[in-house]
Amino acid sequence: MTVVLLVLIGLVVAGVVGYSAYATYRYGRITAMTTAEVLVAMTHRRPDARVSVGIIQDGHATMTLYGEDGKVLPWAEHTYEIGSLTKTFTAALVYKAVGEGRLHLDDHIDQYLDLPDKAYYPTIRRLLTHTAGYKTQYLAARMLGNMLHGRGSFQGISSQDLIDKAGRVDLDDRDYPFRYSNFGLSLVGAVLAAAYGEDYRTLIDRFIADNLNLPQTRIGDGTGDLGHYWTWAPDDGYMPAGSIVSDMSDMLAYAQAQLDGAPGFLTDQQRALAQVNATPARYAAIGLRLDAVGGAWIIDQAHGIVWHNGGTGAYNSFLGYDPVRRVAVVVLANQPPDPFVQATVLGAKLLADLRAR
Repeated sequence: MTVVLLVLIGLVVAGVVGYSAYATYRYGRITAMTTAEVLVAMTHRRPDARVSVGIIQDGHATMTLYGEDGKVLPWAEHTYEIGSLTKTFTAALVYKAVGEGRLHLDDHIDQYLDLPDKAYYPTIRRLLTHTAGYKTQYLAARMLGNMLHGRGSFQGISSQDLIDKAGRVDLDDRDYPFRYSNFGLSLVGAVLAAAYGEDYRTLIDRFIADNLNLPQTRIGDGTGDLGHYWTWAPDDGYMPAGSIVSDMSDMLAYAQAQLDGAPGFLTDQQRALAQVNATPARYAAIGLRLDAVGGAWIIDQAHGIVWHNGGTGAYNSFLGYDPVRRVAVVVLANQPPDPFVQATVLGAKLLADLRAR
């Protein structure tokens, strides 16, 4: 038995070492790739590939659509899941609520949510910066069922499920090391619902339409022209972390709003709330850093870039901008995020090219 165990451990160690070496090799290749090569890699032998690229430079916006093997296609709008870019919308609503006096960044979540008495619950600030100590998400039986039946990972996990879980997790009153948390940002959505007395879906859809003026941006309902969309029920608790769908025109308008800082709370949202210094190798390889976090936005202080990305079961996305040089890049792709070549790689390289001009 001991010999078998040692063999298994050896195989695991060999696998980890082998993957690490392979990853190092791939990151090295990615560093040297041009944007055209990245586009080809993203769409190689994918007849249904639709990668929309939007650029803002010198006050002008351009949009280009790419298909299989990086071929330029006639422009057409498509509906994409933007995944975790949803978090920036949730955080924007937080800042609006702060301006209205409905809540404060240093409020603790138990001031709004019905939670068991406990010495400490995280602040909204720590949830927005992923320094609260929560895991990315907590495994639930429903998640396994969703995967087995090809549904969205978070379907059917209610806001109350998340609140109940928060009541069972014990945390210390301190800034934890950065750990990206869908769970934590989803609790922010529950706080917003309590502060406004309305469900998150109603709140965010109205906020997007009335305050951000993005007519094609909304919580996903399973419909669109590219297929394989996640469906979100009215009380799905993880909606605040990754449920929005949009198109390129709206996302470029959203990027322009970030550059303009209008509405004004968007400027506040871009300011660093926590220094995290948590750049992983896959981002360092493409010249993208994770130095600090603002209101959900990731801040690359070394390069003066503000950015976020997203991924779902069948889509991945990137939005990054330089508020000083006033350039921005949006990439929307109808494919799941590849471990190496994805929208973030393309977006970071395009943004670097723009900033170098």
